Amino acid sequence: MAQTLLFFSILLQIITVALSLRLIKQTGAKLAWLLFSAGFILMALRRLLTYSHAVRGDIPIDLDVEVIALFISALFAAGIFLIGPLFESIRRTRDSLFESNELLERIFDTTFIMVAYMDKDCNFIRVNRAYAASDGRTPDFYPGKNHFALFPNPDNERIFKKVAETGETHVAIAKPFEYAEHPERGMSYWDWVLHPLKDPKGNVEALLLILSNVTDRINALLEVRESERQYRILARSYPNGTVHIVDSHLRLVISEGQALKELGFETEEMEGKTIREVLPPETADILEPKFKTAFAGEAQHGEISFRGFDFIYSIQPLADRDGKVASCIAVTQDITSIKEAQKDHARLSTAIEQGEDLVVITDRNGKIVYVNPAFERTTGWLRAEAVGQNPRILKSGKHPEQLYADMWNTIAGGKRWRGQLVNKKKNGDLFEVETKISPILGDNGEITSFVAVQSDITQTQSLTRAKDYFTTITAHELRTPLTRLNLIKMQMEKMKAPPEYKQEFNDAVSQLSYCVADFDRICSATTIFSDVLLGKGKEYFLPQNLKLLLEYCIEMTKEKIIIEKRKLALTTDLSALPETARALGDHAVLQRAIIEILSNAAKFSPDGKAIRIAAAVEGPNAVILIADEGMGIAPEQMGLLFTPFFSLEDPIKHSTGQYKFKGGGLGIGLALAKAIMDYHGGTLELSSAGVGKGTTAIISLPLI
Repeated sequence: MAQTLLFFSILLQIITVALSLRLIKQTGAKLAWLLFSAGFILMALRRLLTYSHAVRGDIPIDLDVEVIALFISALFAAGIFLIGPLFESIRRTRDSLFESNELLERIFDTTFIMVAYMDKDCNFIRVNRAYAASDGRTPDFYPGKNHFALFPNPDNERIFKKVAETGETHVAIAKPFEYAEHPERGMSYWDWVLHPLKDPKGNVEALLLILSNVTDRINALLEVRESERQYRILARSYPNGTVHIVDSHLRLVISEGQALKELGFETEEMEGKTIREVLPPETADILEPKFKTAFAGEAQHGEISFRGFDFIYSIQPLADRDGKVASCIAVTQDITSIKEAQKDHARLSTAIEQGEDLVVITDRNGKIVYVNPAFERTTGWLRAEAVGQNPRILKSGKHPEQLYADMWNTIAGGKRWRGQLVNKKKNGDLFEVETKISPILGDNGEITSFVAVQSDITQTQSLTRAKDYFTTITAHELRTPLTRLNLIKMQMEKMKAPPEYKQEFNDAVSQLSYCVADFDRICSATTIFSDVLLGKGKEYFLPQNLKLLLEYCIEMTKEKIIIEKRKLALTTDLSALPETARALGDHAVLQRAIIEILSNAAKFSPDGKAIRIAAAVEGPNAVILIADEGMGIAPEQMGLLFTPFFSLEDPIKHSTGQYKFKGGGLGIGLALAKAIMDYHGGTLELSSAGVGKGTTAIISLPLI
């Protein structure tokens, strides 16, 4: 029994040694455990020697002693077995603390993250090198000093106290900070986290501040925003065009400009979208390659049409601080009006180059800078010969020097001059021109040049003189036989024909009277036409009382109707025409026009019908209405009524009486009346509802 106990005691001691060696490996506490294990090994060896002697019977074994030895060995083995995990946990905790401390040291030693460790009263305990370097100091400067004694800031101090009191972490993003003692540093911006460190009971015992200086990033962002603001201000005031900032994804970052609304766009609906999302496919197909080329560093320019407008565009690459193209600016300018002006200029140039009128342009000193082909053809001077000369090369000597002096004073004063000149060609021949000279003013209102447009009226003047001569001669020659016919008519009216020829004689006298009247109308019409068409005699116009003029014409018409034995009623309403209504004109000529219209109304109104005459003032004009209930006018004939010698009836088949029904007139009455009204600055209009529905004439004359 004693031997068995001794054996187990030795076995437990060996197990204890094995566990000790394992614990040595786990805990790393080598020296203490090696000594402990060595003691157990010696004890086990001694016990093994005792066991060998006992087996041989050399030494007696004490049973009580062996029981106690076995108990002690078992106790040590169990203790080592149980202490092993505890030592393992201690080792792991130690390693974890070592790693945490190593991590904390690495954080403190970092060069870009600033860390400050302070007590809850904001007194520094420790800072890392990055924190100290940010203020130009070393880490050993800070311990024991108060944070807000070094960096006073009431707002931040309030935040730190709140974190210390509440135990809640505070995070600040891009918080501005200005050094109170160093204003020259300017405004800085910081991202920072203030984290409370608590004891096991949850009480805040320290503060950990981790922060990063983001001033450069914020300043860059502010610069971008300021640039964007300036771009927008510039773009919004950009006239007749648009300004766009486009990023590398061809997305519109900024879209502004006065032309956007004209194109049907709003800034808000464009920004943030790509070019293809905003523009029609055909336009995007043109511009996308242009932008891609610009992002490669090559500026693009061109023209494009969009929604009926013409634009020129310029796409410029914009590089960032590193020289990389980060965006592009596209500027457009509406040139629609310019292109239209170019077309107008081309048309004008063509008209000037191909026109029949002579065009001369001089500088402000009167030196010729341009003449057109018509000038070359008419004057014989080639453009190369005329340019650089003075228009005096055309001077004929037919005008007094005062005329040229007055002309120059007029145009030099910024006014237009118009008149007729006799000029001389290069070969010495004379020609007449209707000349209009206008000064051309610059943007500052000063004269930059003069342009003269001259119409060659040599042939026209010759024809006019011939016509005047013919009119004068014709009127004179017609009045000679007219005088004789009047004498014959007067003699015949005194004669008494034999009874058997009395009717024939009276008819002959009547026809002779009609002929004399027609001759007289032709002679006077010829003279009036000549004066009216040439604009002669206006300087002799006098104020005419329109009411008296109308009353006289109406009475004359009534007498003629009675003489012609017509049964027509003339109704008048002149109550709306004031007695003071006056028009500037020739009394006899105006009277002739009104009588022509009244006789025309009587001629085409059958007996039993009425002619209504009314007059009133409408605005600046006097309006006279003469309406009959006669034959009316077919629509296809309305456009011919004012054509000279056009008549609705065949004068050969009808009486030539001016007031007879369907009396065959000469076809000059209405044409003459209209010419007279135009001559006086008025109008004459005719209207008819159709054949058999009468005709209305409306006269309008400007009042004075």
